[in-house]
Amino acid sequence: MTWRTDSAFPRANGKWAFWRPPFGKVTSGQAEVIKATRQWNPWDSILVSSPSSTHLLPPVCIPDLTVTTQKRMLLQYKLLLGLVAAMLFASFLFYLHKPVPYFIRTSLAMVVTLLFIAAQYFIVFRTLPVLQSTARFISWMHLQRTYVVPTVIFVMMVSGLLELAGIHEAGGFESFILKYGLVFDKAKIEPWRYFIGPFFHSGLPHWAGNTVALVIAASITSVISKRATTLWVFLIGLIIPVFVVSCLPASARLDAFGGVSGGILSLFGWLAGTALRYHKWFPRNFWLIAVLFAWFLIVLSGLLNPSTNDVVHVIGWFLGAIVGGAGIGFSVTASKRTYHPCGWLPPPVNQT
Repeated sequence: MTWRTDSAFPRANGKWAFWRPPFGKVTSGQAEVIKATRQWNPWDSILVSSPSSTHLLPPVCIPDLTVTTQKRMLLQYKLLLGLVAAMLFASFLFYLHKPVPYFIRTSLAMVVTLLFIAAQYFIVFRTLPVLQSTARFISWMHLQRTYVVPTVIFVMMVSGLLELAGIHEAGGFESFILKYGLVFDKAKIEPWRYFIGPFFHSGLPHWAGNTVALVIAASITSVISKRATTLWVFLIGLIIPVFVVSCLPASARLDAFGGVSGGILSLFGWLAGTALRYHKWFPRNFWLIAVLFAWFLIVLSGLLNPSTNDVVHVIGWFLGAIVGGAGIGFSVTASKRTYHPCGWLPPPVNQT
C-alpha cells in the first residue's frame, strides 16, 4: 500500500468532512470544509471528503474542490511573492538611506526567499498532477506513526534543560562552553566534546530553530527509511563536519561550535539523494524541492547570522546526499502503523 492509492488513506463516511492528522478532530459540514481549506497549501496535512468520496484525501484531490483549491492557492502564493518583493524593495530603500551591511544581508535574504517561493510555484504548484501527487505524499507522511519525532523532542528538551542547568552551575554561558562545549583546542585532548558539544546552542532562538528543523527532517526521513537510519545519518552529519572544521587552521574557523544543524542538513541531504535515486517512487520533482529547501536554509542562515559555520552545513548536507544517493537506508513497508480518525475505520493493513 503506497501513498499513490486511495486505500492508503482513511475511509470516508459519505458526507462533507475534514480531518487534520495526526491528532485533529473530525469536523463535518460543507461550509466547515470550505472554511478549513481556504488557506490550503500542499504542505498542509488536512484531509477532506465529499458525499461522493470513498476516502479522506487532500482537498486538491477531491473533484468537487480541485479547481477552486488550486486557483485559491496560486493566488495566495502570488500575493506572497508580491509581499516578499515589497519587503525587498523596502530593504533596498533603507540601505540607500543608511548604507550598512545589515541591509545588504537582509536584501539578499529577501532575494533568496523570493527565488525559493517562485521555484515552488513553477515546479510544483502550477501543474495540477504534480500538485496533487505532492499533496498526497505529504498527507500520507503525516499519517505514519513513528517513534522518532517524540524521541527527537525529548532529546532536544533534555539537552536544552541540561544547558540551562550547566550555565547556572558554571556561572555564565562562556564558562559553560569552556567547561563542556565543543571548544576545538580542548577537543583535541578531550574528544568527548565532539559528541556532546553540538547539542548546546547559543541561545533560545538557536535551540528552538534547530528543534523545529530537526523535527521536520526526522519526521520525513523516519517514514521512508530503515530502522535507525535517521539516527546514524544524523550522527555522521553532526560529528564528521565539526571534526573536519577542527582540522582547519585557527585563523580559518571560530574557537568553538554549537548546534545540531550539521546533522539536520545531513538528514535533508539524505532525503534529496534518496528522492533522486528513487525518483519514480516519489512525487515528480520532489528531489528538486528537497535540494532547494536545504540550500535555502543554508544560504539564509549564512546571510542572517554571520557567525554561522557554513562549512559544517555544506559538509553535512553532502554527506547525507551521498548516502541517500547510494540507495542506503531507504525502505517503505506496509507494516508501518498509520493514524486514523477516532472511531473511523483505518486503511486495511494487508494490501500491498
